[in-house]
Amino acid sequence: MKTTYGIFLLMVVISLATDLISASGILPERKPGICPRPRKIANRLLCPCKDECTLDIDCPENKKCCSDSCEKVCKPPIKDKPGQCPIIDPLQSIIPLFPAPPECSSDYHCPANKKCCLHECVPPVYQHDGQCPQKPDYPKCTEVDPAVDCNSDGDCAEDEKCCDYGCRFQCMQALKEKPGDCPPMIFLCIFPLPEPQCKCDFDCAKEEKCCSLCGLKCVRPREEKPGKCPKPSYIHPSDSSGFCDHFCKVDGDCPSNKKCCDEGCEKVCKPPAADKPGVCPTCLIKEFPEKCSDECTSDSECAGTLKCCFDKCGLACLPCPGETPGFCPPKVLPPGIDVTPCIVNCEHCTEEEKCCPMGCRLDCMKTSQEKPGFCPYDPVRCIRAARSLCTRDSGCPGDEKCCSHMCGTDCVAALSEKPGICPAPTDTCLPLTLSPATPPVCSSDYHCPDDQKCCIKDCEMKCVDPLHDLSNPS
Repeated sequence: MKTTYGIFLLMVVISLATDLISASGILPERKPGICPRPRKIANRLLCPCKDECTLDIDCPENKKCCSDSCEKVCKPPIKDKPGQCPIIDPLQSIIPLFPAPPECSSDYHCPANKKCCLHECVPPVYQHDGQCPQKPDYPKCTEVDPAVDCNSDGDCAEDEKCCDYGCRFQCMQALKEKPGDCPPMIFLCIFPLPEPQCKCDFDCAKEEKCCSLCGLKCVRPREEKPGKCPKPSYIHPSDSSGFCDHFCKVDGDCPSNKKCCDEGCEKVCKPPAADKPGVCPTCLIKEFPEKCSDECTSDSECAGTLKCCFDKCGLACLPCPGETPGFCPPKVLPPGIDVTPCIVNCEHCTEEEKCCPMGCRLDCMKTSQEKPGFCPYDPVRCIRAARSLCTRDSGCPGDEKCCSHMCGTDCVAALSEKPGICPAPTDTCLPLTLSPATPPVCSSDYHCPDDQKCCIKDCEMKCVDPLHDLSNPS
């Protein structure tokens, strides 16, 4: 009895001494933070077990004494325990009528390696970056190999994943994703979704990525071209189609250096914003009490040296002060004339003329509101009109023309000749090197009216209606 009482008294004295030492700060409490997950050692017999520390106090600064497979070492703490919370399907989760009180509010409150997920301590899920290699078609597995190397990515090195490969789960080098981002979802999906075309980026050809677009499919990655989009243009309600049309999804859908830019509720292709040298003409007094649609918001959207300036009721592409508006006519000589003298005669150009090339000479010529070149053939037949993205050639950059395109108008690359093909000649003609009795009607498509082309007909160059059905040239 005396022995039992003595042991009890000794335990009380030790407990009081420990509390006094802890209160005095001689023995600090456990340092805050959580130890990282121990690394995996393939063979523990080969592990050189030599403890670097015993308690957190043995480690400098904020480091903690952590187990690293078979030894204890000083490591910096992490805020949360390693691993991720498991994904919970909201359709399968059942909300109890009388929910239990929260079990935790932080990983600190959970024992061992469990994490605090939705106020409940649960085992973590380890998910390393990258994707598993595609499983080969061989060997044909008749039963699962019992020799499993891993159960989750947490059993593998940081650059490996636990993959179903070769009849068993094993740690394999993770495949990183291909460069680029998947295009955004801009439409609603119709269920059920189609069968997936791919599982990872490496199932796709070349630079294509495996993206979720109403089902997994191989698509071109989102391409971000250099530069910034111009500011959105103001569109007057009378010029709006009443629909939100998307003429592009990503920059890669736009030609040349153009970017896919937001224009109200629409997406359109525009050249990146840029300023041109020169100044805008003197601000004109508003002639209209109501603001009209903008033709541009940046100089880069205007042709040649034109700048985006305020004009009457909105922004428009205008020439700098002292510059004659309009474009030079095409450098096409009249029918029957092949050469011109190489002279310069631009000393007395009027306000409506520019010094323009014609053959080998430079001469004062009356300008045109249209750029040289022709619009491509637009075979689209529309059930409704889309919004016009341009109204004249001056609102198109470079050599582009304002043409009928996709149920509206848009700036497109010009053709050097009119679209279509000439009908096949019906007569066997002599070479056209002989001087004809009468001058030719045309020598270029520019000499023909409307959509007609300059073609061989009846052994002469004449303006005829072209063919657009290439499958039936006769």
